[in-house]
Amino acid sequence: MSLRTLALKIHLYLGLVTGLVLAVVCFTGALLTFEREIGEATHPARYFAPGDGPRLSLDEVVRRVGAALPEARIQGVTVHADPTRTLELPIEGGVTAYADPRTGAVVERVARAETGWHLVMRLHRYLLGGDIGKRVVGVCVLIFLLILITGVWIWWPKSRRQLRARTRIATGLGWRRLNYDLHVSAGIFCAVFLFAMAFTGLMWSFEWFNAGMYAVAGSTAAPSPEPPPRPRPDATPATLDAVYAAAAAVPSPFHRIRLPKEPGAAFAVRVLPEDAANDYATDVLYADPYTGEVVARARAGDRAGGARLRLWFHAIHFGTIGGWPTRIVWGLAALIGASFPITGALIWINRRRRRWRRRWAAWRGRGEAT
Repeated sequence: MSLRTLALKIHLYLGLVTGLVLAVVCFTGALLTFEREIGEATHPARYFAPGDGPRLSLDEVVRRVGAALPEARIQGVTVHADPTRTLELPIEGGVTAYADPRTGAVVERVARAETGWHLVMRLHRYLLGGDIGKRVVGVCVLIFLLILITGVWIWWPKSRRQLRARTRIATGLGWRRLNYDLHVSAGIFCAVFLFAMAFTGLMWSFEWFNAGMYAVAGSTAAPSPEPPPRPRPDATPATLDAVYAAAAAVPSPFHRIRLPKEPGAAFAVRVLPEDAANDYATDVLYADPYTGEVVARARAGDRAGGARLRLWFHAIHFGTIGGWPTRIVWGLAALIGASFPITGALIWINRRRRRWRRRWAAWRGRGEAT
């Protein structure tokens, strides 16, 4: 058996075994790539509150939301640079309250665990199966890496004629040829993107992979230190508006303010600087709990090596490097990846049918000869 034949069998049988899981993972991954845009388009009232009236102070909005939801423990507030956006107030327990910045009224109260997106995420990472599903997804993704490698090796063009055939998708030569090109030609185009998504996705499935990331980076998983609390019972706490005014000196699409966890602890404001390498390269500003002035800044580039590596893996996995063009490429590649089990199975079935027909014709020929 030649190496190519062996690679073809590995590619075929591993694809047949893992096809359904990989189709689900790729399709849900394509949806999650555009979760924000789909959410805003389907629930505009949740995310947008256009108007021309004066905005309330952030403290007043927090007070009114607290009065409307007396059982809620508000943990902070997110202010978007877009003036038409609602304010987002995270509540303990995985709930977010969306409030009109001009009236303080709660537009909607959303529990992440009760949304359709949470279901999509659980399908993507766990197949709705908890730890067992998590391991199944991880093993299938590992196998997917081998499927991609063998597929590119088998069908990599070895001549100019093959190169021309591999760089186009024929649409007028019948459905079998179209199906073949969607599997082979599209596969060669998308392989590098799918490999990047699959490899970086392993950090959600295996602890050994995460440990290896930190070992390679020569760091630990310890969180970055925060300014120590400085309790002053006689001092007046800073207002949220003072904190926001100080943090707004750093331009960002959003300023995510976290309320102090204990008396005297600093406010933490997460921002995305204009020169951020990707959507996950956020800085954290620490504001004095009594004056609101920014006293420290934890930059994304100053994090420990392992934390920076995880940040980049997040960005590569979701395609948040380079803006919209990269995300579109990532989404299309994931959709094409979801089609591979179908197109591959059809190629296999067509070949089996041709083989069966040849055997049937040979058997009939022998029968007629006798």
